[in-house]
Amino acid sequence: MHYCSTRAGVQGRSFRDVLFSGYAADGGMFMPETIPSLSPETLLTWSRLSYQQLLCEICSLYIPEQEIPRRDLEGLISQALSSFSIPEAVRLVQLKDSLSILELFHGETLAFKDLAMSCTSQFLQYFLRKDGKRATILVGTSGDTGGSAIRSVLGLSEVDIVVVFPRRRITRVQERQMTTSIADNVHVFAALLVKLEHVGICCIATASPAKFQEVVQKAGLTLDLPEAVQALDTLETRYEVLERSDDWESKLRRHIESISSMRRLGAAAETRD
Repeated sequence: MHYCSTRAGVQGRSFRDVLFSGYAADGGMFMPETIPSLSPETLLTWSRLSYQQLLCEICSLYIPEQEIPRRDLEGLISQALSSFSIPEAVRLVQLKDSLSILELFHGETLAFKDLAMSCTSQFLQYFLRKDGKRATILVGTSGDTGGSAIRSVLGLSEVDIVVVFPRRRITRVQERQMTTSIADNVHVFAALLVKLEHVGICCIATASPAKFQEVVQKAGLTLDLPEAVQALDTLETRYEVLERSDDWESKLRRHIESISSMRRLGAAAETRD
């Protein structure tokens, strides 16, 4: 399996290549060069699998055995889903008759993005440990992505994560999920955006209602908050502010360079010891 850019300027990339690349060099997004074909019999067999088993089967089609052996892949996925609040990670709930809803909010940050981020972090850590390297991840978020990305790499010795979120433009729960994640490898920046006149706060509901309490209350509904959400207001916060007058690119670049310098000094000290 190889990957190419949606703009056709990059081809023949491995899974590892695209995992560490983000966008392709031509500005496109990576996609498989070929889409595996599945028989009806295979699909019928897969219909009886758990979510974790199904995820392993699908991932194995796109991640060659030479890059991540099947046994290792199963272990990584199992570890990725171990922090979810229910054993099956996702839950299909029947509302009425033939109408059902698939619950994707049982991850640590109550957002569907936990499903992908938890696996992505495991894959990154797998290759970084194998190569004896570190990586810095830069995230720009409108709410859910930042918290999910932070939780997936929190405390990992191979990864630093730098997250920028729009201050006062997301819900309080989304913000505190980021600012209360205090670890040596987590670096959070609150960006003060240009003030928009006559525009209220717009929240897109892509996660559990617990992350959008104001909207739920305005609708006249009640909500039992998970203990983890209730505890957010009691936790210490840590973040830096990006003022509107700041040169954000330069400030972030200097911070990332200081992280790299600090990690190199730490590595050199360990070598001497």
